[in-house]
Amino acid sequence: MKGPAKAPAKAAPQTQAKPRVQAAAKTTPSEARAAERLQLAGAIRRAKAPFRRDAGRAIVPAEDAQPIPAKSFSGRLLALAVVLITMTVLLAPSVRIYLLQQGELDALRDSIAQQELQQTDLETQIQRWEDPSFIKQQARDRLFLVMPGEKRYLVKGGEGIASSDVAGSSNAPQDLPWVDALWNSVERAATDS
Repeated sequence: MKGPAKAPAKAAPQTQAKPRVQAAAKTTPSEARAAERLQLAGAIRRAKAPFRRDAGRAIVPAEDAQPIPAKSFSGRLLALAVVLITMTVLLAPSVRIYLLQQGELDALRDSIAQQELQQTDLETQIQRWEDPSFIKQQARDRLFLVMPGEKRYLVKGGEGIASSDVAGSSNAPQDLPWVDALWNSVERAATDS
């Protein structure tokens, strides 16, 4: 039963194909291609939607008709490529500058954070120096000052004074007036190595 049903379907396209070929000969090549595309599109639409009432009248292309290849490269694709390349060329320097500026901003933020820490340390030192007892303590430790009525004893080799390992000049005269001693020290400074 399937065999006889196929035979009339094949015979029908052959009879329909001949008038189409003749009609295509009378028309321009572009009109012929447009007609073939319409026929193919109609057949594709009907194949996708078999529930249509006119599905039995499907247009089948002629046996000698060759399929029309789709364009692999179109003008739209070229225009899109040109636009993308142009945008890349125009935006690349701006993006590079933006990234460099972001790096500089990060470095400046780090610098600001360090300077704020230094500022808080300096502010605490200023607050300490406003305290009179801290000033007195610093004068005692750094300058070896004492309050009136106090006596300060310095122990050589103690914490406050460091002992020196450097020996004095070997030819230093001992008993000279102060002016001569000053001149001798200047001369020794120039000649001692």
